[in-house]
Amino acid sequence: MTLGNLRWLRGVGLVAMVLAPLTAQAESEAPAVPTAVQGKAEVVARVAVGQWPEGITVNGRTAWLAISGKRKLTGVDLDGLKPIKDLPAGRLPVEMGTEGGVSYALSHTDKKVWAVKGSGANAKATAIHEMPDCPEDMAVADGQAWVLLWTGCSSAGAMIVRASLTTKAMVVSKALSDGAWDIAHGHGQVWVMHDDGNVAVIDPRTMATSVLVPSGESYMKLAVGPSGVYATGRVSSVTRIDPATRAVSGKATLKDRVAAIWADDAGVMVMEVGGRLTQLDPVTLAVVGQWASPEAGLEPQALVRDGDRWLVTSHKGIGGDDKAGSLWVLKTPAAK
Repeated sequence: MTLGNLRWLRGVGLVAMVLAPLTAQAESEAPAVPTAVQGKAEVVARVAVGQWPEGITVNGRTAWLAISGKRKLTGVDLDGLKPIKDLPAGRLPVEMGTEGGVSYALSHTDKKVWAVKGSGANAKATAIHEMPDCPEDMAVADGQAWVLLWTGCSSAGAMIVRASLTTKAMVVSKALSDGAWDIAHGHGQVWVMHDDGNVAVIDPRTMATSVLVPSGESYMKLAVGPSGVYATGRVSSVTRIDPATRAVSGKATLKDRVAAIWADDAGVMVMEVGGRLTQLDPVTLAVVGQWASPEAGLEPQALVRDGDRWLVTSHKGIGGDDKAGSLWVLKTPAAK
């Protein structure tokens, strides 16, 4: 199996949960932070879903999970909190996204984008695109699947595919800088994170890079919300990029590396490798709330909001002995 198909190994590892406080800083001064964690996240449910669950997306009252070790997508009823449907989705499905009432998955080994149509137990998955090279990541937005490819399955070369969600149309960009690891879409632009710390801003119409923003992070994850673009790195920090100025506007430093991040109009939520949740102000990155990991054994892979709950896929690691990955459903008590 190629390195291009092992991107999740960046998030693998057992790190002890640490309850020390965060430090955070904005552009001019460090915002106040809590002196201790504010309780523990509450476990609403743990749903067994199979070997190596990765990406999550929510469509109505169904969460679709990419179960990479079982070559399938699993639908979980968010009201009954139980699996209701398994769909074949090629070898190594990892990323998920939803737009217009349809969910989408990217399978790495088969190099395919899949569409999940229909609701609940009546859903069906169909392959709608095959990529011309090795897919590394995907974002779904504006009627397109934006797929980051590695040339020859090596991070030494990369490009982007803009693949229509409704037709067979695909456009491939010119070569990007090497070391491209993560892709996101928002604020009218495509954002790609590189392992040299630069975040490339790409025009979605021309597919050309307009600027490189030095985020100060080494490759990990990108998230886009209404108030900013957020980059996490191998070190324990989150950096905000102002989408208007395309400049770094602040940084929050955590105790442990961020394993998963979610950004929306309510703010930014990050989960560290040990399972601790921290909510950050989306502009200043000041700590709004912080909750200790609810139980041992939470090894986060992806994090998605479901109303006042949080959905987290968890497994110990690709190639390990964890055959029974789970979807954790969590609640966070109000910050004190």
